[in-house]
Amino acid sequence: TVISTISNNDMFEFQIPIDELDIAKLNYDQEVRVSIDALDDTQDNPIKGKISKLPLEGVSTAGVTEYYVTVQIPYDENIRISMNATAKIITHSAKNVLVVRVDAVTKENGESTVTIVLENGTTARKAVELGERNVSYVEVKQGLAEGDKVVIPQFSTGINFF
Repeated sequence: TVISTISNNDMFEFQIPIDELDIAKLNYDQEVRVSIDALDDTQDNPIKGKISKLPLEGVSTAGVTEYYVTVQIPYDENIRISMNATAKIITHSAKNVLVVRVDAVTKENGESTVTIVLENGTTARKAVELGERNVSYVEVKQGLAEGDKVVIPQFSTGINFF
């Protein structure tokens, strides 16, 4: 039988899912900027929080592993439990870099390549040197120039619907 519950009213804590590709980039006490959907002022002026717990074990669903990281933000009388929030954690930033979608890059024999569209409309494979990445995009350090047209592969399920 629970007699009482002790809580810390100075902080709120919530968990956010982090993809396995990004979890190694996070640290304890790393700054997190939090916007609460119901509080308009936090959209332009996010609440500063921090990572308070980094789990060792992830949760796999449909082949994707996520780690539920705990974030702390200071108490605010306008915040209610179960409000929707968006947390942004900057793990790396760079200016004036080229990026392509991750699915545009293939790796063969240890070499990363993309398919580009040439001026005559044909395509060609081009070797690229990659940098930082996230789930959707990867930085291209060498091999492409601004304005190059990169082919994004189209995937098919192989199922025909009638």
